[in-house]
Amino acid sequence: MKTLFIAFVLTFAACGGTPPSKGKSNGPANNTTANNTTANNTTANNTTTNNTTANNTIAPINNETCEGCLNGDTCAPGDSELACGAGGEQCLACADGWLCFDGSCVEPPTCDAGNCAGCCDAVRGCVTGADATACGAGGEACSACVGNETCDGTACIAPCSETCPGCCDGETCHAGTGDTACGTGGASCEACGDAASCSAQSVCVPDACATTCAGCCDGNTCLTGNGVGACGNTGDACVACGTGRTCMNQACVTDPASTWELVLISGEVSPKNQSGEFWDIIGSADPVVDFELYDSSTSTAYRASSSVIQDDNTPTWNESILTNVPARAFMLWKIDVFDSDIDPDDFICSISIDLSGDPATYQDLFSGAAYTFSCSDPGTGVFANINVRLQ
Repeated sequence: MKTLFIAFVLTFAACGGTPPSKGKSNGPANNTTANNTTANNTTANNTTTNNTTANNTIAPINNETCEGCLNGDTCAPGDSELACGAGGEQCLACADGWLCFDGSCVEPPTCDAGNCAGCCDAVRGCVTGADATACGAGGEACSACVGNETCDGTACIAPCSETCPGCCDGETCHAGTGDTACGTGGASCEACGDAASCSAQSVCVPDACATTCAGCCDGNTCLTGNGVGACGNTGDACVACGTGRTCMNQACVTDPASTWELVLISGEVSPKNQSGEFWDIIGSADPVVDFELYDSSTSTAYRASSSVIQDDNTPTWNESILTNVPARAFMLWKIDVFDSDIDPDDFICSISIDLSGDPATYQDLFSGAAYTFSCSDPGTGVFANINVRLQ
């Protein structure tokens, strides 16, 4: 994540529900009540979907029908510290700090950096740390790898193809700018050979074109380099500028008229306010963020506020804030961060940004990567970090 430093988150799953009460006996097995019918079902035969009550008594849950443990007349799963057990025995509440494992209360094993070279599992104690379900080292808590991650014995590692900005030789990531390992975006590395070189775009370009072309090279063909689908200069490989971009002066840039969506991803605020006290009585802030973007060419302001995240100094929104905003409006930003209260909101800090003098940062905003805008008050220690993405 790129950062711009700017001053200023006991249900008992019953094996069977509470047994229905058995009906009051009204006589012998055929349960006859003279001519008393209900909804065309003669009580004398007491038949419900062809099952005669006298012969189909529902047995209460007991230790022969419950695979977990019995909590009164309810069968509980038996995997909770508050109701632990198995085989239909009575549930037990584990002692403070103990765990329920396989239907038994167990004391957590002692495991730390002093006695474990692998990682510490909450129930099993020290394990090797080389398994994707329990990965780690140095006596730290084990982690479960997710997605396509694998465990290298110390940490969960994502595949090269998902993390490498250059090119991949197996699971080894290369910069992708060398003639023997050329490529980008986690693709497999390509060797350019004797008659080609790896361009600035990490594409193998034939030397015959690269050394003579003032525009861009499409294989051995030299093009002007001014097209949206074939943009480039000085013999580099031609590139397609893509959605929302145009080719200007043989370089792909954001089309000022293209429209974008502003997404608020997450943030962080200081735990205490300007007076050194917690934001709210219970401690954490209730962050809300106001955004304003300004298109100076049309004198148009685009304003919107986020939702309020309750009691969280590290809130996650993943929320669309503004849509269909022209790219040129993202030159001028104002971001105000508040702790939401009944009245009024508590001001945290403000971020004002003018990117008209920083074209490189302005262009990077449209790369699809997340950006962090920050504000702080060194005198009080109050700060806010706001993570956004344009898409």
